[in-house]
Amino acid sequence: MVRKNKVLVVGAGISGLAAAKNLNDSGYDVTILEAKDRIGGRLYTDRSLGVPLEVGANWIHDNNPERNPIMKIKEDLGLESHKCSLAGSVASFEVLDKEGNKIKVTNKELEKIEFRVGIFAYLAKYLRPSTSLEEIFNFVKKLGLLSFIKEEALFVLIQKIALEQADDPDKVSIEALFEQEEFANDEAVIGGYDQIAYYFEKELHNKIILNSPIQHINYEQDIIKVVSGNETYEANAVIVTASLGVLKKEIIKFIPELPIKKQQSIKKLGWGTLNKVMLKFTHKFWGDKDFIVVANKESKFHAWINEEPICKEPVIVATISGENAKKLENKSDEEVAQIALNELKAVYGDKVSELDSYFVSKWGLDPYVFGSYSTNKVGENNQLLRKNLSTPVNSKLFFAGEATSVKTAGYLQMALQSGLREAENIKKIYPN
Repeated sequence: MVRKNKVLVVGAGISGLAAAKNLNDSGYDVTILEAKDRIGGRLYTDRSLGVPLEVGANWIHDNNPERNPIMKIKEDLGLESHKCSLAGSVASFEVLDKEGNKIKVTNKELEKIEFRVGIFAYLAKYLRPSTSLEEIFNFVKKLGLLSFIKEEALFVLIQKIALEQADDPDKVSIEALFEQEEFANDEAVIGGYDQIAYYFEKELHNKIILNSPIQHINYEQDIIKVVSGNETYEANAVIVTASLGVLKKEIIKFIPELPIKKQQSIKKLGWGTLNKVMLKFTHKFWGDKDFIVVANKESKFHAWINEEPICKEPVIVATISGENAKKLENKSDEEVAQIALNELKAVYGDKVSELDSYFVSKWGLDPYVFGSYSTNKVGENNQLLRKNLSTPVNSKLFFAGEATSVKTAGYLQMALQSGLREAENIKKIYPN
């Protein structure tokens, strides 16, 4: 009889699913332990408003199938999608002031901002690497090099990067400016982004154990013991795909403790929160652009997503990140929805139609996530920290997930690729 190596995967997010499918296809005995009552992790499509809406991951960032495996899966499955652009172009953006007046922002203006800020950010990367995103913009502004554009255009660019990082501009490293240079356009999957998760789950459904949060992982001996509730599972290798938020909270106890380098990486890496308020109205009253930015510093919600092209219903989604996102988590869903509604009324006035229903995400309060995704924390060598986090321990304990993606973190395709990376590492160490 051919011996099958036993591998346990902690977490049925996209990284865990990708790793498990890869190993299962190669003949390994794989089991996934998932704390939640569903698969997907931060890839989560909610249908409580009668249409599929993305609570977590929203887009296929970079729709080049040669670079992005998510895009290739989408094409292989024949899924429909809506093309948009979160990258450099402003074609998908509508910028409004606090009274709802349209503000013209051109691609040429944004390119000039990015070029001038980029030069000083590049220098600061070597001369003063602890510079924050906010500091570099303020410095270039003080030099008078941004006087050619309206304050609103600058506001749009800073907000866009801050939202991508799920944190406030004063906490985000200038490294964030160098990460998405190669990205092409983006696409939103029609019918639910969770269809990507179910692509991986199709052959693994009998190997996934839901409602199984992990208490201990004991890797002292050759055989690793993983404790979940009253159950103890044994394996030759374990892939941990728990979120960085869970690792920071030390929800999972490791015996022995993780190496100091890994502990320091978990502690020092940035961890952001991005929440959404999904509002479904009786009819659409906003424009046709994919994204609406309200250039008003006093607003709670600056960036809005027009979901109507994707779900074919009058749905608009408010996004919020950083400290504001965390503060609003202490309010009731009704209060948060009302704040978002009031801000829409401030901009659109009497055009606002009757609110039909709403959904509010609170990722920071999720007991199996505690936030949204890793960020480029100011003052840290983030790439080195991610590399240390991704390094296996004793050739038995492997780590995957977006936070372990060394060059670029925070994206679904990076989470997927990290799972495949660790599956390949296991196959080298434990050949069947």
